[in-house]
Amino acid sequence: WDCPNVLWAIDNHVGEYALHETFDRIWVAHSWGHMAELPNARWLPAGYDPHTHFVICPDAPRDIDVLLIGNMYPERVQLVADLRAAGINVVTDLGPVYAEYNALYNRAKIALVRSKCGDLSTRVFENMAAGCAVVSDHVADMDKAGLQPGSTYMPYDNSAHCVELIQGLLYMIEHGEWQVKNMLTFGKLKVNIEHTWAHRLQTLLADVGL
Repeated sequence: WDCPNVLWAIDNHVGEYALHETFDRIWVAHSWGHMAELPNARWLPAGYDPHTHFVICPDAPRDIDVLLIGNMYPERVQLVADLRAAGINVVTDLGPVYAEYNALYNRAKIALVRSKCGDLSTRVFENMAAGCAVVSDHVADMDKAGLQPGSTYMPYDNSAHCVELIQGLLYMIEHGEWQVKNMLTFGKLKVNIEHTWAHRLQTLLADVGL
């Protein structure tokens, strides 16, 4: 039995993988990135682990207005500064992973996403699974992944728009408005039934006839 040599390029948004020409099949996590135009390349986005990222207690209060865990490169630093200047409580961190990461996002009302270069990263799925209202910059593959603006997340155009959206969302969350409740529910459901790592594994195995 000949075992296919398969590459899943999770970081094809930042660079080309060495020796990619030696692989029989290539899956790219970002449809527009490096190697995406190769004839043996197909799109397969990242996912998340539902055993690690989930709502711990549905009725627990959330004491963090906005949370962003990740590398604070300049665009994120500026965005957070603008939100704080508008009086919004934003918590940032870098170290937490796994259970600690999930516990923090379970305390957050809003998960702030600022992609590095328009990439659909694991945090989007993880944050929805943790029951956060996701506010994200425009990411090309959101639509391809079936994540529709307004029904699973809220997209912003620039820093001022982000401030406006978050202020509005915090008001709606505080007053229990149904639009936000529906977005949170549908976001959790969408990622759970379509975007786990198990779903990705099924796709990869089916592609090689297993």
